[in-house]
Amino acid sequence: MKVAVLGVGRLLHPEDFFEDELAAAREHGVVLKAQFSRTQDREYLGNTCPSCGVLTGNWYASEYLDDRDVPRQEFPMGLDCEVCREPEHPGI
Repeated sequence: MKVAVLGVGRLLHPEDFFEDELAAAREHGVVLKAQFSRTQDREYLGNTCPSCGVLTGNWYASEYLDDRDVPRQEFPMGLDCEVCREPEHPGI
């Protein structure tokens, strides 16, 4: 199963992605779906198994980054910074 996360000063998960980032993740085969997390007691857009439809929560997706045995691909998404991602930032 493919998962998508972004490193922009901090780790961002699909619910924090911009539209072009969501599109890029989907183009690379990541299944993203709004699902309810019992752990977080809320619904959010998350990485989803294409076979069984189970949500891979943000904590588990983050754990994959620490596992060196998990194959990974990195795709540059352009210049970005954590400050520019804030909703109150005038550039957005």
